[in-house]
Amino acid sequence: MSHLHDVIDFAFVGDYVLRVRFDDGVERIIDFAPILLGPLFGPLHDPSLFRQVRVDRDLGTLVWPNGADIDPTVLYDWLQHVDAIVQRRRQRFAADAVIPSNTAPAHLSSPLVGAEQDTPPFTYQQSAHALPAVAEPRQESYGAERLPEDACREPD
Repeated sequence: MSHLHDVIDFAFVGDYVLRVRFDDGVERIIDFAPILLGPLFGPLHDPSLFRQVRVDRDLGTLVWPNGADIDPTVLYDWLQHVDAIVQRRRQRFAADAVIPSNTAPAHLSSPLVGAEQDTPPFTYQQSAHALPAVAEPRQESYGAERLPEDACREPD
């Protein structure tokens, strides 16, 4: 059984980018810009709302005042999950997926129209804010099949 890690602290590194520290001392640099889609995470594109993030000690994770939060296990293994999260959000919220050009790669700066748009798959490494992980960098790509079905789900 793997150990569950709680978020204990964070620091702002850039627009939508946080350095997140876990209870075992591991730190991750996490760019949230690619996942800011949909009714819960979309409003976090507002920098003043995004900057209201805090650590909820009871949940052991980051939370925002609008109710957005992410499982701390997903944050800990961010590079294993982010590509699948982005793909799922783009599919689910395609009609609402206008990503500001100052936070998105050029091929993502126009509105998305479901599967009709001929857009290459987004990967975290293409993010305009992609930064190397502080600990345990991985070179191999991560597959969407590893993301638990309920990780970072939007409420129905």
